[in-house]
Amino acid sequence: MSSLRSNCGDFAGFRYAVACLLFVAAIFKSSSPNGALVLTATLGVPKNISGVLVPFECLLGWGLLLNIWPSAIYRIVTLVFSSFALFSFYRGIEGYDSCGCFGSLEVSPWLSCGIDVFVAFFSKRCSAIVSAKNAALALSIKGVLVGCIGTIISLVALNWLTASVGIQIPVAGVAYLEPSKWVNSEFPLTKLLEPQVDLDSGNWKVVLYHHDCSICQDSLPSYVEYAASRASERVLLVEFPPVRDMKKDFGKAIYAFVPPDREWFVHAPVEISLKDGIVHYASQSLPSISSSDSRGQGR
Repeated sequence: MSSLRSNCGDFAGFRYAVACLLFVAAIFKSSSPNGALVLTATLGVPKNISGVLVPFECLLGWGLLLNIWPSAIYRIVTLVFSSFALFSFYRGIEGYDSCGCFGSLEVSPWLSCGIDVFVAFFSKRCSAIVSAKNAALALSIKGVLVGCIGTIISLVALNWLTASVGIQIPVAGVAYLEPSKWVNSEFPLTKLLEPQVDLDSGNWKVVLYHHDCSICQDSLPSYVEYAASRASERVLLVEFPPVRDMKKDFGKAIYAFVPPDREWFVHAPVEISLKDGIVHYASQSLPSISSSDSRGQGR
């Protein structure tokens, strides 16, 4: 038993460091506006699922601090940080400035990927060593209760900091767009478009899209055709950063993009109908080009 304790003791620094990393990530996600919504915008993960990240990170952090169920905890850490590494790698190759792991605090996706790979690899090694002695480990009910209570206290404290006190980490801007809430209101992106487009008069179909969204890219040719066949209605294609389509020829469809001065979160593609600058509807089913089976469920 003393040998096991010695082995586990060797990992104490690693456990504490990873736990602190998880707590810091949870704090920044809670303290940053829309901090937990990166998965929602990038991969189309529902907001109620991406919002679970903060309590999950707190729970995993407490599990590491208290060394509860070491073998299982290390396996979970390996799986979680392997997923983090893949997500950071994806963000890196797509040209994003930030990994999104710390809310809207900008951290290079390549740096984050390297850290995640190291944590996943070392945790796998810890799991192999601890598993060899697993028969000697006893689950502490007290430890589990303390971990759960600690997680609840952490969440209450985070909520108090962000809601009651109003503390927010001063980080780069972030904007989470929900076009469905724009109906009967002015189109909010008009003054931000580059180049400027006069949307205050006439009928428009505005399409919000990402370059790295396959459904978006598949839909664009149909909107180009739609623009060519409509004399009384114009089509505007709005690309969100990272911008890649500036030099493309979209025929009679007009191209514009929003500036990369903040982290833009929008579940694309979205078709928006405007009349004299007022939003009449916003739909991900892309009604102007969709057949009865309805394309475009987002990315």
